[in-house]
Amino acid sequence: MSRKQGLQRVLSDFQLRPAGTYHYELVVAKDSKEAKDNAVLVYVTDHDGKKLATSGANGTATILADKTKVTAALTPDGDNRLKGTARYASVPDMKVIVSITFPGKTAEQARFTPLADAKER
Repeated sequence: MSRKQGLQRVLSDFQLRPAGTYHYELVVAKDSKEAKDNAVLVYVTDHDGKKLATSGANGTATILADKTKVTAALTPDGDNRLKGTARYASVPDMKVIVSITFPGKTAEQARFTPLADAKER
């Protein structure tokens, strides 16, 4: 992980969820008070934390926030990361459904509540 990626993770909220044989780590903007274009990042590892290449993979992140539903297309962006952009506000009740398909595999899905209090996760 580069220093910039590490800083992004510190400045943003993230959650790790199992998805079939993978783990997805979702990173979203945590300080966007109003809906605007924000990045959506998903890091992919195996259950032992080993980075998995995302080359050839694609997916979506469906974001339910502030009574709106938007979908970000996720495309490979680095070793084990997919990236997309969506117009959303950082609200505590945000829910995100991530679905990723790797070449020759079926889609795997994970559900996140990235901005909920730690007690609610």
